[in-house]
Amino acid sequence: MDFRFLYLDTQGRIGRKAWWLGSAGLVVIWIVVGFVVGAFGLIFGLQRSALGLGVMQLLITVILFRPVYALSLKRLHDRNRSERFFWMFFTPSFVVIVLAMLGLSGTLVEAEILGQSVKAFKANALGRAASLIALIAVLWAVYELGFRKGGAARAAAPVSEPVPAATIDKPGVPPYEPPL
Repeated sequence: MDFRFLYLDTQGRIGRKAWWLGSAGLVVIWIVVGFVVGAFGLIFGLQRSALGLGVMQLLITVILFRPVYALSLKRLHDRNRSERFFWMFFTPSFVVIVLAMLGLSGTLVEAEILGQSVKAFKANALGRAASLIALIAVLWAVYELGFRKGGAARAAAPVSEPVPAATIDKPGVPPYEPPL
């Protein structure tokens, strides 16, 4: 499998199998990047505020944007869908991150987990609604890209001269061949 083509190139088509394998690779990359960004957040104390959590989510999104974009766009090409569908799938998740950064989707509250006091994010109604819309968009994307068959390749029909009416479906008349 050509990883450069899969994660960086936006031209071409990929089938469901390649999309699932590429998505599995992105999940592994996402976990690794999440740990690195999480460690970075712990070192600099970013996890102590909603803005810090939003910045960490935005950083992960920026790092993984190009591979997700390339993988999704090639699969959308195979489904005969336009780039517009990618933006319909991606925008709700980005809105959730921006709302978190602005502190509009919830607050950090003190919670007790295993006898230790930790800060936890508690979503408000706007945060829950935006997250629900983002979840629906992600599930739609997985269905559209991961489960539906690809469409027939759209190739432009070659421009040819019109076929003379005298040669259409007449017995004994050889089929029309355009001049070279």
